[in-house]
Amino acid sequence: MTATAIEKVVSDHQKDYRYKTSASEPVEREGAQAFVLIEQIDERHGGQFPDPQFRWSVWLMKPGEESFQRVHEDHAYESQRSLYLRLQVEEGKLVAFDDRGEIVWQYS
Repeated sequence: MTATAIEKVVSDHQKDYRYKTSASEPVEREGAQAFVLIEQIDERHGGQFPDPQFRWSVWLMKPGEESFQRVHEDHAYESQRSLYLRLQVEEGKLVAFDDRGEIVWQYS
């Protein structure tokens, strides 16, 4: 069920087929599951190299639910800053960390 629900989110967000949309492996805690959706949503040109814009979003499915809901998102051009979200279980909570190691979202 989880893989199918994640695949649906990925396919629903694959708007521009020039850019790739992908998902992280899900992380689970006491029946709640979360994953990170990574989307390239734009690309600007002006320098020597293209400057892609990415959106990273956290999706959560609570116990008893059948679909994921977006609970956090961030986006930036690569030239502006590095953007990265990672999920893990920490102290009994699902936690998302950004590229600086700061907690940006948690579910307990």
